[in-house]
Parts: sequence; C-alpha cells; structure tokens
Amino acid sequence: MTRGQFTKQILLGGGVMIWQPLDACMRCGVRPDGHWFTSHVRPFRRRPEEVKVTDIEVNVNIKGQVATTEMFLSFKNPGTRPAEGKGIFPVPVGCVLKQFGMEGASGKLEAKLLPKDEARRIYDHIVSRMMDPAILEFAGLGAVETGVFPVPAGKSVRLRMVYEEVLKADGDRVDYVLPRTQTMVKEAPTWKISVNWKDEKGIKGVYSPTHGIEQKRGDDGSVTISLGEKLNPGPLRISVLRKVSEGAVASVVSYEEKADEGYLMMLLSAPERGKAVKLKREVTVVMDRSGSMAGKKLSQVKAAVRQVLGGLEDGERFNLITYNES
Repeated sequence: MTRGQFTKQILLGGGVMIWQPLDACMRCGVRPDGHWFTSHVRPFRRRPEEVKVTDIEVNVNIKGQVATTEMFLSFKNPGTRPAEGKGIFPVPVGCVLKQFGMEGASGKLEAKLLPKDEARRIYDHIVSRMMDPAILEFAGLGAVETGVFPVPAGKSVRLRMVYEEVLKADGDRVDYVLPRTQTMVKEAPTWKISVNWKDEKGIKGVYSPTHGIEQKRGDDGSVTISLGEKLNPGPLRISVLRKVSEGAVASVVSYEEKADEGYLMMLLSAPERGKAVKLKREVTVVMDRSGSMAGKKLSQVKAAVRQVLGGLEDGERFNLITYNES
C-alpha cells in the first residue's frame, strides 16, 4: 500500500467514525441537556474542473532545412467560473520561439522557452508526483511553459505559438519531427496537421515511418503533406530525399536496440526515367533460414520476399537462394 493509499484509507475510516455519532444525534433531534439543536451542514464543494486542450492545429512550412511550425491550441474551461490554463509543450532542442499570443482576448498571457536541462527537471518533477508518467517521453526535448488567464467559464480560447528550427541533414536526407506522446490517453485532443516542404534542389521522395501521409506535388516543386484527423499516437516523423542529381538518391537510417541488434531502413529514390527504354528486371533474393531466424524473424523475411516478388511485372525474372549454418 502506498503512502497516498494509506492516507486515503485513514481519511475514509475517520469519516465513518465521525459520521455515525452525528447521524444518531440527528435522528433523535435533541441534545442531552434537553434543548433542540439545528445541525450545521457544510456545503458540498466539487473539485473545480480543469482547463483542457481540446483541439490542436499544426501548420508547418519548410524551406530547405529551415522549418517554421505554427501551432494553434484550443483551451476549454468546462467549469462555472473563469480559470487559468497551464501547460508545458515539448519542442525540439535549439528551436527559437518567434510568436506567442492568444486570439480574441486581452487577458494575462506568459510564455517561457526552457532549455533541455530545465525541461528535464520539470518532467522528472511531474513524474515523481505521479501526475503523468508518459511525460518522460519528452525528456530529451526542450519545452515551452505557459499560463493562460482568464479562460471564461464554459468557453474556449485559442492560443497561437510559432517556433523555428534548423533541421539536421544526413547526406541527401532531411528529417522533421513533431513531438507527440506515444500514449493514447482518454479525451485526447483532436489533431490536424499539414506540412508544406520546398527545397531549391527539388524533392525526390517523401516518407514517414510513423504515420500514413498523403502528398501532393506543386508546380513550384514543393510537396504538400497532409494527415487524417484520427492520428496514431507518437511523434510525427517525416523524411525527404533531396534531388541532388538526376540519378538515384539513397539514404540509410539505422537504430541500435541492443548490442549487436537493431534495425536498418533504406530510403531509395529511383533515377529519372526520361526517354530511356524500360528494361526487364532480374532480381535475386538471398534468404537466411538458419536456426537463429526461427519464428517471427523468418515470417517477416518471407513476407518481405513475397512483397518483392509481387512487385515484378510479366516477363521479369527472379531467383531465390536460401542458406543456413551449414
């Protein structure tokens, strides 16, 4: 039993012991000295309802490696009196807070951009009070701390935040990350996200390893990326391959989970087809079927092989080579 549970049990037990004698006196309606009494009843006070974030709209504009993220957050006060909304919003380390304000309100509004170390201290403090363990997912990021007052009773206010950052490039690949929690919480806010990405060299390919995206090419070479209203939890990650040449463009992303174990992902954009004659492909698949591949690993490899073969066209050839420890 935790200390909080123990305290709760003590308070509940004490409440029963106090209530029973009072209830007996109220039934008889008279004190021992023979005088009637009027019971003193304290009014029941509900815990004030907290201000909640109901909707989040994000518009991202990226030029080359400079990303401008505009975020609108709707705060709703379900209570019967004006209240203050407080929030800590994770942001990428090194970003610059450009604009911050509340639409259609003249109340008090403050915001402070926290560095990673200060943000980590606040996250750890929240977790130690058991308010939201999922907040640790943002421990490696910076944060914007804000207070919004007043939020009128039964109404909503809309906050606008704009920050800029320089995205990191890995060869011909540039990555953008929008921090979002991995945990699906009850009454989670509704997200609406759109991204417009333009590069002077052009964009060969766009990929998101975390979310399903729809992309539309513009006449100016830009790419507009949109997501559905019902988003899976977790940070949004988008990678683009820049058009550095007319040939193929490739980039490798690796992740080490344990010693000698991890994952590898290759992003590959084919060269421009132009007027070249289309050639028939010949594909050779080499598959490890040793004992260490038994179970889930072998099933995943088989699924990948089926996908490769399913992409071949009529008249194209393939060869399958399997091997084991012997």
